[in-house]
Amino acid sequence: MATSTLAELFLPGTAYQNYPFSPLQNLYFVKKSDSQFGAEWRDWEIVAALGADFYDGNGYDVYQCNDKNNNSVWDLTEHSPLKNCDNISYSIYHDGNFSNWLYRFTDSREQGIEIHQSLFTMDSPFLLMTLIS
Repeated sequence: MATSTLAELFLPGTAYQNYPFSPLQNLYFVKKSDSQFGAEWRDWEIVAALGADFYDGNGYDVYQCNDKNNNSVWDLTEHSPLKNCDNISYSIYHDGNFSNWLYRFTDSREQGIEIHQSLFTMDSPFLLMTLIS
């Protein structure tokens, strides 16, 4: 069996969510060009609560999309989903949560495996090279 077919065994969302069509089944994106404190920044609160990375402007380790001084511009003392990157995405996958789900290649059932994935991009190759070196 080709390993690419194994991707079909994973479903979006957390392994133990209690309802279908959870917001945790979404793929979350934030781009540098998105409106600061806009919808994408507000949606990041959902995944930040589950461990998605963010810039923590006040040191409390809890993401809040809040423009403290109401100037509509992000300041260093405020939170941002973009931490040392220009674009970020976050998704959650799990190995199924169906009582009669059988894997095609073994007799095993789901194990409650959950994958939290962050991807980021940088618009400047020079900046990326300084991170790697």
